[in-house]
Amino acid sequence: NLSSLSLSLSKSESEKEKLKTENEHLSGRLNELLGRLMRESENTASALEKALTSTIRLCVVAPTVNVAVQDKKLKFKSSVPEEALQDFLQNQVLAQYTTLFSQSDDNVAPDGSPIQPWIQKILTEMKKTIDSHINTAILDSTSKSTS
Repeated sequence: NLSSLSLSLSKSESEKEKLKTENEHLSGRLNELLGRLMRESENTASALEKALTSTIRLCVVAPTVNVAVQDKKLKFKSSVPEEALQDFLQNQVLAQYTTLFSQSDDNVAPDGSPIQPWIQKILTEMKKTIDSHINTAILDSTSKSTS
């Protein structure tokens, strides 16, 4: 009975060593995979940052729109008659965004505050609106091309 227990103990210790060796091997493999994942994550983040900061130029000279994204240039011409385009711009675009006001004094905004911060606020709002429209157009374009 003692010899069978001794044999069993010996087998258990041998199995324990095998499992320890396998555990060390798997831990090493896990560390290797984690390192690879971190490198790929950094590369992906770098590529994404590069893509997000790439230059996008939009030049609108009605009825032509030129879009330059990095080295790719696209040109679009409208098939809309010039009169219809003028009517649309005048009545639907400019009517919404044109603000007329009279200044009580030089360098004074319509609300009585200094003109420079007021202009900066207006320009910031315009930039946000333009950014939003461009992002929406890009997302719409991307979702249509993947559908």
